[in-house]
Amino acid sequence: MVAAAMVRSLHSLAITHRMPFLRSSTGQVLLIFGLIFLQAEWSTPQLNEAHYLAKARHYWQTDWCSGDLFLESADAHLVFYWSIGWLTLFLPMSTVAWIGRIASWLLIAAGLQRMGNRIFTNSPGFTVAASGLFFLLLNRFDLAGEWIIGGFEAKLIAYGCAFFAIAQLLDRPDHEPHIPRNELLPVHGLRRKDTKPTDLVVRL
Repeated sequence: MVAAAMVRSLHSLAITHRMPFLRSSTGQVLLIFGLIFLQAEWSTPQLNEAHYLAKARHYWQTDWCSGDLFLESADAHLVFYWSIGWLTLFLPMSTVAWIGRIASWLLIAAGLQRMGNRIFTNSPGFTVAASGLFFLLLNRFDLAGEWIIGGFEAKLIAYGCAFFAIAQLLDRPDHEPHIPRNELLPVHGLRRKDTKPTDLVVRL
């Protein structure tokens, strides 16, 4: 009942132009980003960040915490370590965490906005309301704890790309997504042992 009322209210406000920014893509992305920020604003580091960013730094600075069994284990998220780890050489890891959070939350917000507008055509308020409901369900129900909007890690980037892929799928008459499933794996998934970071590219 509450969710349905929220959706109807946002839709009505957008249509009657009392909240015209709801009708713009930028306004919707910023609103969804704000919902993410309210839901996921935590101190650093979060549990996942302590693992991911430490591994990313060790990838670029092998003498940092040398001998640690975890840091010297196999690099399961090589693209993430390769593309993010260099920042830890110049900035505190808490700063890198916030840079990554903001960038990945904006990616997720933009992906949800694009996907939502393909589903709720001509109903911009529905996209924002559905995103808010999605975040509520993530926090309170069966998927609680899933790091879709949590601390910075590779999974956030992968989810953002997946939302864009779904939007592209809904746009294409042949139903062929622009970002194939196997190209999301390098961001958060398995890789061959002999694969180099430059061999793994996510096409947007």
